[in-house]
Amino acid sequence: MELIRKLTRYRWSLSTLAELRRSDGAKFVTLIRKLNASDRAIRQSLDYLAEQGWVERNPGYGHPLRPEYIVTPGGSSIGSFAVSIAAKLGPDRAHLATDRWALPVLASMESWPQRFNELQQRNAPVSPRALAMTLKQLVEVCLLKRTVTEGFPPSVAYELASDGLALRDLLNP
Repeated sequence: MELIRKLTRYRWSLSTLAELRRSDGAKFVTLIRKLNASDRAIRQSLDYLAEQGWVERNPGYGHPLRPEYIVTPGGSSIGSFAVSIAAKLGPDRAHLATDRWALPVLASMESWPQRFNELQQRNAPVSPRALAMTLKQLVEVCLLKRTVTEGFPPSVAYELASDGLALRDLLNP
């Protein structure tokens, strides 16, 4: 769970690490174009990933064909993990990799239905608004099911759909 939070700390961190691992390194401009992100966002992600010790500037950079940034030996397994997450999300759900709370919320889900407050406690310091938007997004892409129970007052519970269960199992090795 802590690794997922680290990987999603900045919006483009997981996607940047996955792309660097997949392509055995890349230039800064190539990352901006492939990920369709701003130079500031990629710079922030690269700085954070370097701070974690997962990425470094290529010491042999200088030749036009050599990558500018590479995955460190310590970041290799985490990079492979990021690639597998990106592959499991697929193109239809790739935007979830750039969401700060989507993957941590999925990783924190249990096999039984859960209420909003339980999820908020498990994912502190998420704000109620951020959690509500994340849950709505996860329901829309069919990773979670939302169930409203009749009664007074009515209650809402969230549980994993089959695709969400498979992704949750990948996030919690």
